[in-house]
Amino acid sequence: MGEHSVVYNKPAIALPVTSVALRVEIEPNIENSILIDSDYYRGKLNNVPVNMLGVKKLIHQTLKKIDKENEHFKMFVKSDIPSERGMGSSAATAIGIIKAICNYFNQPINREELLKLSDVEEKK
Repeated sequence: MGEHSVVYNKPAIALPVTSVALRVEIEPNIENSILIDSDYYRGKLNNVPVNMLGVKKLIHQTLKKIDKENEHFKMFVKSDIPSERGMGSSAATAIGIIKAICNYFNQPINREELLKLSDVEEKK
């Protein structure tokens, strides 16, 4: 909790929170688009609201990395992690999205590539 405090040179306490979970699932989509189904947005990836442009960029960069830029699917994102509470929900979501895409397309990803891609979402 409060992991951003260390960015401002303040102390933080790290502890595991096991009662919250994040799940990202992907299934085939016959439409010629990527669809998102989450608590924040339901619809085509190309039409996401401004506050989700980082997620859009992350998905495009991940697909580019694994050479699947022209693929289409439906992505379900379900998270119990509260957003904007300093609990790392955006980082957890980014990691979940990358892993789900790579698993769906049977593409391995190493830790270094995973962490590098996960930073894309933060930079919008």
